[in-house]
Amino acid sequence: MSKLIHNKKIRYVGLTLVELVLVIAILAILASVAIPKINTWIKQAKTKKAAYQVLSDIQYVQSMALAKGESKITFNTNNYIAEVPIGTTLFTKILENGITISATFFSTSNELIFQRNKLPTSNGTIEISGYGVTYKILVNHITGRIRLEKIS
Repeated sequence: MSKLIHNKKIRYVGLTLVELVLVIAILAILASVAIPKINTWIKQAKTKKAAYQVLSDIQYVQSMALAKGESKITFNTNNYIAEVPIGTTLFTKILENGITISATFFSTSNELIFQRNKLPTSNGTIEISGYGVTYKILVNHITGRIRLEKIS
């Protein structure tokens, strides 16, 4: 607190204890509302990151099929395994807790196989879900196009 002297009057400038308590109380109320929403947003961002990582890995394995021969990715509930060429494991990725993956293809149940010309052997979908958000990766075997959509 400081003193201001004008015409021999002493005036104190500053905040009172009541004003400080009110400001802290308002900040506490705002934080109690905002923190749960921020936590939900962070978890949903982790699901989005996982979906984009799966998409990127699929596109990488697809490009490797041209160089190395047939390749495949096998999807399980919480991980996926890439083989380039088939029979040689290139990598295994494990998803974070709370995020699941499910794949359905028309010729095989949970395997995405790319031919030497980079085209998948069948159409299919891969769903990545977690924390109330679901992303779907769609695979087109005629064009070889692989795209990501947000479902919910």
